[in-house]
Amino acid sequence: MNCIKKNDDFISHMDEERIPSAVRGYLHDDGLTDEEILRSYNAVKTVMCERGNRTERSVCEDEYAVLSKEENVDTGSFSSYTVSIPEKYRDYFEQVAVVDRLSVTQALIGFSRLFRDETELAPLSQYSKKWLPAVELTGEGIFIRFNKEKIIAWTNANRSRYKRMRKALEESHFKFDDFSETYVVLHTFAHLFIREISNVCGYSAASIREKIYCETDHRTAESAYV
Repeated sequence: MNCIKKNDDFISHMDEERIPSAVRGYLHDDGLTDEEILRSYNAVKTVMCERGNRTERSVCEDEYAVLSKEENVDTGSFSSYTVSIPEKYRDYFEQVAVVDRLSVTQALIGFSRLFRDETELAPLSQYSKKWLPAVELTGEGIFIRFNKEKIIAWTNANRSRYKRMRKALEESHFKFDDFSETYVVLHTFAHLFIREISNVCGYSAASIREKIYCETDHRTAESAYV
Protein backbone atom coordinates (compact mmCIF):
# COMPACT_ATOMS: atom_id res chain seq x y z
CA MET A 1 0.00 0.00 0.00
CA ASN A 2 2.93 2.36 0.67
CA CYS A 3 4.10 1.84 -2.90
CA ILE A 4 0.65 2.74 -4.22
CA LYS A 5 0.47 5.89 -2.05
CA LYS A 6 3.94 7.00 -3.12
CA ASN A 7 3.22 6.54 -6.84
CA ASP A 8 -0.46 7.52 -6.81
CA ASP A 9 0.13 10.54 -9.06
CA PHE A 10 1.18 8.18 -11.86
CA ILE A 11 -1.04 5.18 -11.12
CA SER A 12 -4.26 7.20 -10.79
CA HIS A 13 -4.03 8.23 -14.46
CA MET A 14 -3.72 4.64 -15.72
CA ASP A 15 -6.45 2.37 -17.00
CA GLU A 16 -7.35 -0.20 -14.35
CA GLU A 17 -6.01 -3.14 -16.36
CA ARG A 18 -2.54 -1.54 -16.44
CA ILE A 19 -2.31 -0.87 -12.68
CA PRO A 20 -1.26 -4.40 -11.54
CA SER A 21 1.71 -4.60 -13.90
CA ALA A 22 2.79 -1.06 -12.99
CA VAL A 23 2.73 -1.83 -9.25
CA ARG A 24 4.64 -5.08 -9.76
CA GLY A 25 7.23 -3.06 -11.67
CA TYR A 26 7.61 -0.58 -8.80
CA LEU A 27 7.91 -3.40 -6.24
CA HIS A 28 9.97 -5.79 -8.40
CA ASP A 29 7.65 -8.54 -7.12
CA ASP A 30 5.89 -10.87 -9.56
CA GLY A 31 4.24 -12.87 -6.75
CA LEU A 32 1.30 -10.50 -6.28
CA THR A 33 -1.93 -11.26 -8.13
CA ASP A 34 -3.96 -8.68 -10.02
CA GLU A 35 -6.78 -9.06 -7.48
CA GLU A 36 -4.48 -8.35 -4.50
CA ILE A 37 -3.04 -5.26 -6.13
CA LEU A 38 -6.40 -3.85 -7.21
CA ARG A 39 -7.86 -4.51 -3.75
CA SER A 40 -5.00 -2.55 -2.17
CA TYR A 41 -5.32 0.21 -4.77
CA ASN A 42 -9.05 0.64 -4.10
CA ALA A 43 -8.43 0.69 -0.32
CA VAL A 44 -5.81 3.44 -0.71
CA LYS A 45 -8.10 5.38 -3.03
CA THR A 46 -10.94 5.22 -0.47
CA VAL A 47 -8.69 6.46 2.36
CA MET A 48 -7.35 9.34 0.26
CA CYS A 49 -10.85 10.42 -0.78
CA GLU A 50 -12.05 10.38 2.82
CA ARG A 51 -9.08 12.45 3.90
CA GLY A 52 -9.95 15.18 1.40
CA ASN A 53 -7.78 18.14 0.48
CA ARG A 54 -5.12 19.00 3.03
CA THR A 55 -4.48 22.60 4.03
CA GLU A 56 -0.95 24.00 4.07
CA ARG A 57 -1.26 24.46 7.82
CA SER A 58 -2.23 20.82 8.47
CA VAL A 59 0.70 19.59 6.39
CA CYS A 60 3.10 21.84 8.34
CA GLU A 61 1.67 20.61 11.64
CA ASP A 62 2.31 16.99 10.61
CA GLU A 63 5.84 17.84 9.48
CA TYR A 64 6.58 19.58 12.76
CA ALA A 65 5.23 16.65 14.78
CA VAL A 66 7.64 14.27 13.03
CA LEU A 67 10.63 16.60 13.14
CA SER A 68 10.26 17.37 16.84
CA LYS A 69 10.31 13.72 17.89
CA GLU A 70 13.45 13.23 19.96
CA GLU A 71 14.06 9.78 18.54
CA ASN A 72 15.33 8.22 15.34
CA VAL A 73 12.79 8.27 12.50
CA ASP A 74 13.17 6.34 9.24
CA THR A 75 10.25 5.95 6.85
CA GLY A 76 12.25 5.16 3.72
CA SER A 77 11.98 8.55 1.99
CA PHE A 78 12.60 10.41 5.27
CA SER A 79 15.21 9.88 7.98
CA SER A 80 16.17 12.02 10.99
CA TYR A 81 17.85 11.72 14.38
CA THR A 82 18.37 14.09 17.31
CA VAL A 83 21.94 15.12 18.19
CA SER A 84 23.41 16.66 21.32
CA ILE A 85 23.37 20.46 21.51
CA PRO A 86 26.74 22.17 22.10
CA GLU A 87 26.87 23.55 25.62
CA LYS A 88 27.12 27.21 24.60
CA TYR A 89 23.84 26.95 22.64
CA ARG A 90 21.77 25.01 25.18
CA ASP A 91 20.17 28.18 26.53
CA TYR A 92 18.86 28.98 23.05
CA PHE A 93 17.96 25.62 21.49
CA GLU A 94 15.72 22.90 22.87
CA GLN A 95 16.44 20.40 20.11
CA VAL A 96 18.71 19.95 17.10
CA ALA A 97 17.98 17.14 14.65
CA VAL A 98 19.86 15.98 11.58
CA VAL A 99 17.58 15.22 8.63
CA ASP A 100 19.83 13.04 6.53
CA ARG A 101 17.21 12.05 3.97
CA LEU A 102 14.03 13.81 2.82
CA SER A 103 11.96 14.46 -0.27
CA VAL A 104 10.00 17.59 -1.17
CA THR A 105 7.30 17.78 -3.84
CA GLN A 106 6.76 21.20 -5.40
CA ALA A 107 3.78 21.95 -7.63
CA LEU A 108 3.24 25.13 -9.66
CA ILE A 109 -0.33 26.39 -9.32
CA GLY A 110 -0.04 29.87 -10.83
CA PHE A 111 1.91 33.11 -11.02
CA SER A 112 1.96 36.16 -8.78
CA ARG A 113 4.49 38.80 -7.83
CA LEU A 114 2.60 40.49 -4.97
CA PHE A 115 0.01 38.19 -3.45
CA ARG A 116 -0.03 34.72 -1.85
CA ASP A 117 -3.82 34.33 -2.09
CA GLU A 118 -4.65 31.69 -4.69
CA THR A 119 -7.57 33.82 -5.93
CA GLU A 120 -5.04 36.45 -7.05
CA LEU A 121 -2.87 34.08 -9.08
CA ALA A 122 -2.60 34.22 -12.85
CA PRO A 123 -3.65 30.77 -14.19
CA LEU A 124 -1.17 28.41 -15.84
CA SER A 125 -3.49 27.52 -18.68
CA GLN A 126 -6.38 29.04 -20.59
CA TYR A 127 -8.39 25.89 -19.87
CA SER A 128 -8.90 24.06 -16.56
CA LYS A 129 -6.78 20.92 -16.16
CA LYS A 130 -6.83 18.05 -13.64
CA TRP A 131 -3.06 18.08 -13.12
CA LEU A 132 -0.27 20.49 -12.20
CA PRO A 133 3.39 20.61 -13.25
CA ALA A 134 5.42 19.33 -10.29
CA VAL A 135 8.87 18.10 -9.34
CA GLU A 136 10.10 15.91 -6.48
CA LEU A 137 13.40 16.98 -4.90
CA THR A 138 15.59 15.01 -2.51
CA GLY A 139 18.04 16.43 -0.02
CA GLU A 140 19.05 16.81 3.62
CA GLY A 141 18.62 19.38 6.34
CA ILE A 142 18.89 20.56 9.94
CA PHE A 143 15.93 21.10 12.26
CA ILE A 144 16.33 23.49 15.19
CA ARG A 145 13.72 23.93 17.93
CA PHE A 146 14.26 27.16 19.86
CA ASN A 147 13.84 27.87 23.54
CA LYS A 148 10.48 29.64 23.75
CA GLU A 149 11.56 31.92 26.59
CA LYS A 150 14.49 33.23 24.54
CA ILE A 151 12.18 33.98 21.63
CA ILE A 152 9.75 35.85 23.89
CA ALA A 153 12.60 37.84 25.44
CA TRP A 154 13.87 38.86 21.99
CA THR A 155 10.44 39.92 20.75
CA ASN A 156 9.81 41.97 23.89
CA ALA A 157 13.16 43.73 23.49
CA ASN A 158 12.55 44.52 19.80
CA ARG A 159 8.81 45.22 19.77
CA SER A 160 9.14 48.86 18.70
CA ARG A 161 11.28 47.86 15.72
CA TYR A 162 8.78 45.18 14.75
CA LYS A 163 5.90 47.67 14.88
CA ARG A 164 7.69 49.87 12.35
CA MET A 165 8.27 46.87 10.10
CA ARG A 166 4.62 45.84 10.41
CA LYS A 167 3.40 49.34 9.56
CA ALA A 168 5.64 49.45 6.47
CA LEU A 169 4.29 46.07 5.36
CA GLU A 170 0.66 47.13 5.79
CA GLU A 171 1.29 50.27 3.73
CA SER A 172 2.91 48.30 0.91
CA HIS A 173 1.26 46.25 -1.86
CA PHE A 174 2.49 42.97 -0.40
CA LYS A 175 0.34 40.53 1.56
CA PHE A 176 1.94 38.22 4.11
CA ASP A 177 -0.46 36.79 6.69
CA ASP A 178 2.21 34.84 8.59
CA PHE A 179 4.30 37.92 9.40
CA SER A 180 4.82 38.15 13.17
CA GLU A 181 7.47 38.99 15.75
CA THR A 182 8.37 35.30 16.07
CA TYR A 183 8.63 34.97 12.30
CA VAL A 184 11.00 37.92 12.09
CA VAL A 185 13.53 36.46 14.53
CA LEU A 186 13.37 32.95 13.01
CA HIS A 187 13.64 34.24 9.45
CA THR A 188 16.58 36.48 10.37
CA PHE A 189 18.35 33.60 12.10
CA ALA A 190 17.63 31.30 9.14
CA HIS A 191 19.38 33.56 6.64
CA LEU A 192 22.37 34.13 8.90
CA PHE A 193 22.60 30.36 9.36
CA ILE A 194 22.33 29.75 5.61
CA ARG A 195 25.16 32.22 5.01
CA GLU A 196 27.33 30.43 7.59
CA ILE A 197 26.62 27.00 6.09
CA SER A 198 27.54 28.35 2.67
CA ASN A 199 30.83 29.80 3.95
CA VAL A 200 31.87 26.79 6.04
CA CYS A 201 30.55 23.86 3.98
CA GLY A 202 30.92 25.19 0.45
CA TYR A 203 27.26 24.92 -0.54
CA SER A 204 25.89 27.67 -2.75
CA ALA A 205 23.59 29.87 -0.66
CA ALA A 206 21.06 29.74 -3.51
CA SER A 207 20.83 25.95 -3.11
CA ILE A 208 19.88 26.16 0.60
CA ARG A 209 16.33 26.93 1.68
CA GLU A 210 14.64 27.53 5.01
CA LYS A 211 11.23 26.41 6.24
CA ILE A 212 9.88 28.09 9.35
CA TYR A 213 7.34 26.67 11.79
CA CYS A 214 5.99 29.24 14.24
CA GLU A 215 2.90 30.55 16.01
CA THR A 216 2.19 34.22 16.63
CA ASP A 217 1.35 33.61 20.30
CA HIS A 218 4.72 31.94 21.06
CA ARG A 219 3.23 28.49 21.66
CA THR A 220 5.92 27.21 19.33
CA ALA A 221 9.15 28.76 18.15
CA GLU A 222 10.94 26.49 15.74
CA SER A 223 12.81 26.62 12.49
CA ALA A 224 13.81 23.93 10.03
CA TYR A 225 16.35 24.32 7.26
CA VAL A 226 16.23 22.29 4.07
